Amino acid sequence: MVFGDFDSMFGERRSRGRSDNKLVITEETYEQLKKKAEKLKSLEQKHEEVVSENEKLQEKLENLEDKLKSVEELEHEKEKYFNRYIQLKADFENFRKRADRDNVNYKKYALQTILKKLISHYDDLQRSLKVLDAVDIDESVKQGFKLIVENFKKLLMEENVKKMDCEGKIFDPYKHEVMMVDESKESIPDGTILEVFEDGYYYNDYVLRPAKVKIAK
Repeated sequence: MVFGDFDSMFGERRSRGRSDNKLVITEETYEQLKKKAEKLKSLEQKHEEVVSENEKLQEKLENLEDKLKSVEELEHEKEKYFNRYIQLKADFENFRKRADRDNVNYKKYALQTILKKLISHYDDLQRSLKVLDAVDIDESVKQGFKLIVENFKKLLMEENVKKMDCEGKIFDPYKHEVMMVDESKESIPDGTILEVFEDGYYYNDYVLRPAKVKIAK
């Protein structure tokens, strides 16, 4: 601000008073007022800068809050999908185990069914061999038939099929099926197997076919 500015600033007051009155200030006062005016202007500029900076900071803060909300939402979504992934993985693992178990059970059932049929064929071969032994037939035919029976027996053994040893043993409802009861054998303990009508077989430790027996009582 120049000295003339103060004249204009106080000009209105002079016009209201007597026209011959004039404001007189010293050069020292002028310099002081000038410095105060410059300082005030500087403070106003700084205030505007602070206000502007504060607005920018407020905007950044709002953006950060929005981003924070977005991050929280993403974390929530991530947790939700992760939990779904864990559940699906567990469900798939259970399905795979169940499928493997069912597959094993099916294979076991199919094998047992085949082995039972083989045992029935083996029974037929043994009965046929007894018939051949009772008739007059060429010995080479008998020997050939015996070889077939032995090979069949070997096949069953290779599949871990073993014939039960029943005669003279005590009746076991899990292994034997009673076809006849003999009450005349008083000296023999009740439940003793007297005769085997049809052989029973194990597949490993599993009862593949129970033996049909006659027991004492």
